[in-house]
Amino acid sequence: MIVHSAGAGAAKPDPRPFQIALERLSLTAAECVHVGDDPVNDGEGASAAGLRAILVDRAGEGGAGQRVRSLVEVPAMLEQLEAA
Repeated sequence: MIVHSAGAGAAKPDPRPFQIALERLSLTAAECVHVGDDPVNDGEGASAAGLRAILVDRAGEGGAGQRVRSLVEVPAMLEQLEAA
């Protein structure tokens, strides 16, 4: 399933693309985690829709929120989030 901003009628960080994806998947925000690489479009957009977000920070710039340096680290981060 693909949801893009044009099809949703709203550009990220607007929460509508995320909310449409949740509706189409018949899932709640609490059941999902969004993985993206842009703190504003991905992080703020997902948070505005009630999703937890993992940001891919390849440069290691740090900052608020859950961050990984590579997609390879995402499964371990998901385990950490589930345990918390």
